[in-house]
Amino acid sequence: MSVYAEIGGNFQQVGGTCPDGWVEMSGQRPDDEDTLLYTATQAGEWVISDETLARIGAEREVAWVEEEMPVAAEQLIMLEDEDPAALPGTARQWRDYRIALRAWKDGAAGYPQIELRPARPA
Repeated sequence: MSVYAEIGGNFQQVGGTCPDGWVEMSGQRPDDEDTLLYTATQAGEWVISDETLARIGAEREVAWVEEEMPVAAEQLIMLEDEDPAALPGTARQWRDYRIALRAWKDGAAGYPQIELRPARPA
């Protein structure tokens, strides 16, 4: 049975006639945990595009920064209070980390590669 999809789209039509502007695919879209990430190519293949991977990476990093900002703020308060439970690092190092977190966004060198994230003070 023929499968059709719009180039760059995720929706597939199984059977029937090929809609205008669509292509015949080599098979049905993969049905796995990444199903919604696949898009159709001109060659009739299902791929997870670099654009999709970049978007997912950016979304992941935005969420990570949102989680880390309160940690940095709390550590600065703990250091100000001379709390013995504070994590390693000086107040200056935690402020620098907070600055680096704010800068960790689209356009930053290496963004959104996890291994290039700003590192907490040690």
